[in-house]
Amino acid sequence: MTTAPTVLFVCVRNSGKSQMAAGLMRQAAGEKVLALSAGTDPGTKLNALSVAALAEIETRVRALLAELDVPIA
Repeated sequence: MTTAPTVLFVCVRNSGKSQMAAGLMRQAAGEKVLALSAGTDPGTKLNALSVAALAEIETRVRALLAELDVPIA
């Protein structure tokens, strides 16, 4: 059994950029990579603009997959 490589994304608050990077890596790589995020001075909540940007990307990807008749997991 092969262990998936681990990728750690780090930013200061772990509320925006590192969360986005880890989320996009998970979406792109699935279970082939373990994507984690961390912060050097972690905050207590996610950045609302980052959450909105990820939701917009997911919505666009799902719409494209539906147009191409690709099953959505």
